[in-house]
Amino acid sequence: MQFNTLERILQNFKKEEDKVAFHINNKDYLYKDLSKLVASYQNSLKKIDHNYIGVLVSNTIECYAIQLAIWMSGKTFIPLNPKNPIFRNRKIIDEAHIKLVFHINHPGIDDYYNSSTTIKNLFEIETVEGSIPSVIQIHEEAIAYILFTSGSTGIPKGVTISWKNVNSFVDSILSYDFQYLDEERFLQMFDFSFDVSVASTLIPLILGYAVYTVSDSGVKFTEVYSILEEKEITFASIVPSTLSFLKPYFDEIKLPHLRNCILTAEASDNLMVKQWKDCVPNARIFNFYGPTEVTVWSTAYEWIDWESMKDYNGMPPIGKPLKNVQAVILNKENSMLGANEKGELCLSGQQVTPGYANDSEKNSTSFISIDGVRYYKTGDICYFDGDGEIMYCGRVDHQVQLRGYRVELNEIEFPIKKNYKVGNVIAIPYKTKDGTTSVVLFIEDYKGDSTEPMEFLKTVLPSYMLPEKIILLDKFPTNTSDKVDRKTLASLIF
Repeated sequence: MQFNTLERILQNFKKEEDKVAFHINNKDYLYKDLSKLVASYQNSLKKIDHNYIGVLVSNTIECYAIQLAIWMSGKTFIPLNPKNPIFRNRKIIDEAHIKLVFHINHPGIDDYYNSSTTIKNLFEIETVEGSIPSVIQIHEEAIAYILFTSGSTGIPKGVTISWKNVNSFVDSILSYDFQYLDEERFLQMFDFSFDVSVASTLIPLILGYAVYTVSDSGVKFTEVYSILEEKEITFASIVPSTLSFLKPYFDEIKLPHLRNCILTAEASDNLMVKQWKDCVPNARIFNFYGPTEVTVWSTAYEWIDWESMKDYNGMPPIGKPLKNVQAVILNKENSMLGANEKGELCLSGQQVTPGYANDSEKNSTSFISIDGVRYYKTGDICYFDGDGEIMYCGRVDHQVQLRGYRVELNEIEFPIKKNYKVGNVIAIPYKTKDGTTSVVLFIEDYKGDSTEPMEFLKTVLPSYMLPEKIILLDKFPTNTSDKVDRKTLASLIF
């Protein structure tokens, strides 16, 4: 029988009612507090006859409760990030045919009103005393949530995730070799519109643990560290950009309570992770990989041998597929490749999305069938090493043609990462006036002069791989998913 995520959470509403479910903005909310809110919102949703529900999300117990209420009512949760331009959120509302949007005292809510969309303030929903949540029978193909990511045409593309996908993902994670304590404190640093928030919330609630969220205000990575230290977090999923931000303070950071640390959402840097290990002396450290289209995480790797660390241009393996995921490496002709042969990573299994919402063209190019098995094409260049672990080499779209040679951009980045004390290093391609491609190298938190690393690169790279120029920045910009914002970096070239 397939794992039932919502039933497990419902059991904890009763079993763990006096335990902390969420710690948000320095306030504890018990499982019974969460249960009461979910039940009240669920009662309101009974009057709604359409399935797709939008929520202008914020770091509040009300938003976590309405997410659960939507799910337990058999409806589809669609997060709208209030940091997005209003035009983008309205486009999502139109694309998903959303008829109802919940919010919490959102100051710009008047801009969302139109003739076909109802707007409701969660603070105005009456609390129903004595009511308890319930989970209706939900078909496994029903859509649990839709996350809209950036589309190449500028129109957001909606990734649909079914309950079959969610339950399979949860089963994969609970089958993984984590060693939990009696009392765990989970970090939740991700916006609702980014899928790692699903893992950071659902897994602890299923296990009856507490979720400690990061405030919307202040500097995000500073807030992350404060919570890790002050709340003695034991289980944290963070982006590698967090380590880059904290790196200048590694000598002062000690987090002995952290026992499981997942790095995710961006490529990790072995050298930085090895330095981070000293800050978290009792933690197992993992590299978890996964596109949104395969439900949060697909593969996992644990750093164990710190002396002879596997790497490709300084990047660690992304490991082996989780329980409900299968992986192959394909060449351009869609033939499967063997060990140590580079190609595109393609994933199949019960975690793979049914497809993009209302986008048949994108569905036809992103999924292929081989011997009756449906695969998602990740766009990531990888290979299986001799141990059967997947080595990540970069993005297909991060390969560029420089002066007639095919180059992976991380080959330009790695020598600086390896030989200099810096934060992040990113090579950004751009079109020159004569129509050829060139590269600008951005270096974070380098205290010297840009001429020195350029002279160094001339000694280790062939001339065709040299960047046109180097731009130094104190801190790289990040987007709402806390990843490095490559588009903003590109805008700095001109």
